Amino acid sequence: MLPMPGWHDLVTSQDILEYRTTVVRLSGDGGGGLTVKLQLCVFMLVLGVMGAAASAQQSAAASSPVTAELVASVEAVKAGEPFMVAVRFNIQPKWHIYWKHGGQAGIPTEVKFELPEGFTVGEVAYPVPIKFVQPGDIIGYGYENEALLMAYVTPPEELSIREVPIKARAKWLVCAETCIPGRQDLSMTLPVTDESRPANAALFAEWTARVPAVIDGYGQLITNVKTEVRQDGRDAVNTTTFSAFATLSDVDFYPAGDPGLRIEDIKVEQTGEKEFRVTYTISPLAGFKQWARELEALVVYTGPAGRHGTMITFPTPEPPAEKQN
Repeated sequence: MLPMPGWHDLVTSQDILEYRTTVVRLSGDGGGGLTVKLQLCVFMLVLGVMGAAASAQQSAAASSPVTAELVASVEAVKAGEPFMVAVRFNIQPKWHIYWKHGGQAGIPTEVKFELPEGFTVGEVAYPVPIKFVQPGDIIGYGYENEALLMAYVTPPEELSIREVPIKARAKWLVCAETCIPGRQDLSMTLPVTDESRPANAALFAEWTARVPAVIDGYGQLITNVKTEVRQDGRDAVNTTTFSAFATLSDVDFYPAGDPGLRIEDIKVEQTGEKEFRVTYTISPLAGFKQWARELEALVVYTGPAGRHGTMITFPTPEPPAEKQN
């Protein structure tokens, strides 16, 4: 999602820092006989152990499949002139990290930036992810090979400091046949000058082009999004329809998750030359009485400029607690 106007005009650089952690192996049975809910509980329990092990052994010699670096779109900062900061992840082949919505099981990759008082940091932007099927036919969304998570920064109109310290904390889970939790604190310092000096425009142009659009926003290719909810007790079958401004192919639907809901049976159909319909079932999990009444979803497609996506929202079933009011 684009945090602020002017996003697509900003740039960054590239290098790699090595990060080391401990490898912890998940159970090898694939979980084929488990329900999605039970798989998720086991997954989270194992990851809790993994996180504790990684925290205690971050200085271990085993190399992680992921390296991370803090980068900026400028070599020098000018008061009042926006720039970008980002964490660049380099991921070894056959491994993946997760999008901000990990799918049915997975830990979202997180980046938190810290700048001096007076600087404004926008929302972290996640590029369009890919979909992968994990053991037990569990769907996940994330990145392979490389990813850049970015945020838009606005300095104050006046700066009394000569240097700008920038910090970031990156947290991720990288998986293949094993899963490795990773965390790294990153830092850099940029000088303050009367003129900002941009850097690496080509790299940031590539990654900002992959940031999903929003409805009625820059670069989006779908419109007339409508969702009908057919509720049957606690469950619901949603039907989301939309139109396209251009010819689209390989259309898919990546919904956000909620701890109290299971979203499955996703089916995407093309109903006209530029018309599409998505149906999916939303089932509240046993023991949950509250959940988000609206969730995000990413409509992914291949259009005239390649693979891209648009963020939308969709309603969820009405919780029983609300029905009683």
